[in-house]
Amino acid sequence: MDKPFAFSLPPLNEGSTFFGLLTRDWAPNAAFTAESAMTAALGHAAYVGTLPGLPAGVTAFAFADGDDQVIALWSENPTDVTLDLGADKATRTTIVGTSTSSPRPTTGTTSRPSPTPRI
Repeated sequence: MDKPFAFSLPPLNEGSTFFGLLTRDWAPNAAFTAESAMTAALGHAAYVGTLPGLPAGVTAFAFADGDDQVIALWSENPTDVTLDLGADKATRTTIVGTSTSSPRPTTGTTSRPSPTPRI
């Protein structure tokens, strides 16, 4: 992985900029929402590997979470992707935690510049 990230819960002062999952008045910010959504989607996931055969510029990592498989999918630019999931149903969870279910084993989506966990 070429983009490691470290997360700090409390506001962290780096010169004139504050970082952290909470604002200076201790309210959750957008990063807190995204981290919460990814944690909920991944559960107790164990890394399985990357998905082959994706369009150029799209990256996907697969995780196992008990009987479920989770795929984190993203790209630098919006890109249409169709995945043959080999399952009876799939749930798509966005970076902010909105979920939609699909009864089709093949699911199309548009990869966005932020990770989009898929269950």
